Amino acid sequence: MFGIIFLLAFLSFSPLYSDEESSEYLAEKEYNGVTYDLLPDSTITIKHVNFSDTVATKLTIPEEIAIKGRKYPVRSISSRAFTLSSCNTVVLPSTIDSIAPYAFYACSNLTNISIPENVTKINDGAFWNCSSLVSVTLPNGLKSIGFRAFARCISLVSITVPDSCDVIGDEAFCECYEMKDLTIGTNITHIGFHAFYRLTSLDRMTIKATTPPSYSEFIDTHIQGKSLFVPEESIQAYTKDTNWKLMNVFPIE
Repeated sequence: MFGIIFLLAFLSFSPLYSDEESSEYLAEKEYNGVTYDLLPDSTITIKHVNFSDTVATKLTIPEEIAIKGRKYPVRSISSRAFTLSSCNTVVLPSTIDSIAPYAFYACSNLTNISIPENVTKINDGAFWNCSSLVSVTLPNGLKSIGFRAFARCISLVSITVPDSCDVIGDEAFCECYEMKDLTIGTNITHIGFHAFYRLTSLDRMTIKATTPPSYSEFIDTHIQGKSLFVPEESIQAYTKDTNWKLMNVFPIE
C-alpha cells in the first residue's frame, strides 16, 4: 500500500512531460503504441509508451522514424517515457545515446534490458523501482551511474559495472535485495552514499581498481563482513582503507 501511495505521489508532483519538453519538439508520431517526438536537432526521442496491455510485451524500438516522408534517427528516451508500461522486454537500437532521468521509473514488468554502447551515463532514477528487472547489460563506454539509477530493483541478482565507469552515485543500487554478485571495473574512483544500502543477499563483490575508490560516509552495514575480491597487489591498500577494511578482502581468483 505504501508503495502505491508513494508512486501516485511521485507522479502527481512530477508531470509526465515538463513544459520545457513539450515546447521543444517539432512534430509527433505514434507508432505501435509508442509516441515519438522530432527534436530541433533533427533527432527523435521516445516520449511515451502507452500504459495499456495493447502495447507488445516485447517492444523493439526502431533505429529510425519517418515523419512527413523523411527518416530521423532515434537517439534518446525522455523522462518517464516507460513509466507504468506493460513491456517486459525492450530492445533499444544502437542509435540511442541518452536515457533521461526516470525514463523507466516503475516499469514493473520489465525483466531484462541491454543498454546501447553509445550511452555514457545512466541518469538519476532511470530504472528505479523496476521490480521485475533480472538482467541488465551495461555498455562498455559507460562513465557514470546516477542517484538511485537501479534502486529497488528487487529482482536484480547480479550486475557488472564496466571498466570505463568512474562514478557510482548515491543510493545507486540501494534495496536491491536479491543482488548476490556485484562486479565493478578498473576505473572506479568514487562510490556514493548508501550506494549498496540493504544489499542483504550479497555474497560477493569484486572491485578491479588497484586504488580503493572513495566511499561517501561509512560503508553500508549490510555489506560489512561480506567477501570483497580485489587485485592481489592491492590487498594491503584495501585492508588499510577506512571503509573497505570492514569487508573480508581476498585477491581476485
